[in-house]
Amino acid sequence: LNEYLSDMTDILLKNKGTLDKYEGDAILAMFGAPISMETHAEKAVDTSVEMQNKLKELRIKWSKSDKWPKSVHHMFMRIGISSGEFVVGNMGSTLRMDYTMMGDVVNTAARLESAAKIYGIGNCCDIKTFKLVDGKKYLYRYIDKVLLMGKSEAVEIIEIIDFTDNVDKEDSRLKMVNYFNKGISYYNSSNWKAAIEQFKKS
Repeated sequence: LNEYLSDMTDILLKNKGTLDKYEGDAILAMFGAPISMETHAEKAVDTSVEMQNKLKELRIKWSKSDKWPKSVHHMFMRIGISSGEFVVGNMGSTLRMDYTMMGDVVNTAARLESAAKIYGIGNCCDIKTFKLVDGKKYLYRYIDKVLLMGKSEAVEIIEIIDFTDNVDKEDSRLKMVNYFNKGISYYNSSNWKAAIEQFKKS
């Protein structure tokens, strides 16, 4: 766990993110505070992709050792990404304070991380954030509209899979995305049978 958290935190800090806190094996982080950053969305998405790619390297490393159980060899990580205004500063009691963040966007990011488990995806990003980045930079797929706890309107979510520079024409992930996108298109036009066929292929 310490090796995992160390490597992930190194990536976060390299991309000028601010570490809020650790909660067990979870990392809470923000971009754009305490120093404003115009590229906060891009830095957050970049960090999520780099973290997932680093975890792949760690899984290969851990699987070569008899030291760890198979659950470690297959460790999976979920990341929720959202953008917006939030309150940030030193909060707490007279005995102890932490520099932390509060607000609806923080809750949304946490809910997106939970939603990722339902969809079986790693990086769950809301479309509001994705509109702030150059989509051509990433291999991604539109997932769904999801009604998050505490929200009255559905949130559209995107899975960020990898940097396009890491994907060639023969990459199975690219084929998967193409099939999935066709499935979504059929799904949105209520052609259920054709949608299911594409989703199965994906």
